[in-house]
Amino acid sequence: MEKIGLLTIHDTLNFGSLLQTMALYKAVEGLGCDITLIDYKNAAISRRESTYRLRDCRKPKDVCKAIFHHGFLERKRRCFWKFIGENMGVTRPFYGETIGESNELFDTFLVGSDMVWGMNITNFDFHYMLDFLDMDKKKIAFSSSVGERWPDRCDEKIGSLLKSFDFLSVREQLSAGWIAGLIGREVSTTCDPTMLWEEGFWMKYNDRKLAPEGNYILAYFRTDNKSTVRDAAAYGRKKNLPVYYINYKHGWSH
Repeated sequence: MEKIGLLTIHDTLNFGSLLQTMALYKAVEGLGCDITLIDYKNAAISRRESTYRLRDCRKPKDVCKAIFHHGFLERKRRCFWKFIGENMGVTRPFYGETIGESNELFDTFLVGSDMVWGMNITNFDFHYMLDFLDMDKKKIAFSSSVGERWPDRCDEKIGSLLKSFDFLSVREQLSAGWIAGLIGREVSTTCDPTMLWEEGFWMKYNDRKLAPEGNYILAYFRTDNKSTVRDAAAYGRKKNLPVYYINYKHGWSH
């Protein structure tokens, strides 16, 4: 059976990253394919997703984060990896200098979804565009997200890499247009993998004991200016419903 390696942004403290990883993994597995998650460690993402161990802190503000947040974030990371281990097969860790060795493991490489092509997120890591693959490997992208457009100086290299994909789809219509202009062919727009599954799939992983009782509003993402949380609070007052916000450093906020 053909072996498929999934390359995505999975080693984070972000619920969305974790759930999109599993959703895509399970969708491919459900097709009867032999798929394994590639445990690739991108340096920029590892820094951003730090749990602030005291020995890793380099700035005074990071020392404060280590004191107040490290314990919770470490428990959260352990829970995330327990969930991954219970639901997905995973390779050994790979790094920038060793990711090429994964060629020995897989026939097809699948990249997506999440912000895998967001250069401001990965610090211009072209491994997420599969620049390390041998010529005989198949390349597939499903709902790869770009977010902020990369600098024009990257167009030639990115165009060359993406032209070699056997199938390519992205999550945003804007990025589909950008990429189509680079590779000279139409680019499909597809949904986030979490949307591939109906409610029944997710209910298997739902622990109702952890959820508030009754109807409520959940704010999942906070912008830098906190407008999303303020808007959710205003909507809650209008509808007379409690509002909960998932605080990534402390858990629930109410």
